[in-house]
Amino acid sequence: MESTIYSYRLVKKIPHHLIFELLFALLFLLLFLWNLTQNRALPYIICYPAVFVLHIVITQCYRTFIWSPTKGIWSFKFGIYWCGLLPDGYTPLQKIIKIQLHLLAIGLFMIAITVPWLGGVHALNLLYIHLWIMLPRLWVLWRSKPYKVEGLIKISARDSSCYLQ
Repeated sequence: MESTIYSYRLVKKIPHHLIFELLFALLFLLLFLWNLTQNRALPYIICYPAVFVLHIVITQCYRTFIWSPTKGIWSFKFGIYWCGLLPDGYTPLQKIIKIQLHLLAIGLFMIAITVPWLGGVHALNLLYIHLWIMLPRLWVLWRSKPYKVEGLIKISARDSSCYLQ
């Protein structure tokens, strides 16, 4: 039985800076405080788990129906830059970009659908949380864009690294 050895060359390392994590946490807290002064803190608190579950369901559906669920091990990760169901190892950057763009578009569509039932303020809270979760990811992927065709990404707690074979 032959074993295959892969060698990857690191081409870009995008560190997850603490200052950006604190800035994003502050943005979340500021909107929470504003909602607290308007007596709408509870719906705002509920928005985060609702959007988080929506992201997990969309990602899992994408993996099941579009991309084989057996490809790679995925687990839950928590952090400002990457939060949710994410790959543990080296994953094709192009696949991650597709999943994240679908997640962005489907999330926006589903939030838009809920506007008549939730009202404008609660829909805006959902939109804010959705974008709050997505923007750091999209920023990392935008910085990795030159390597999207052949690149691999490895996501860790401290950085997101781009590799080429």
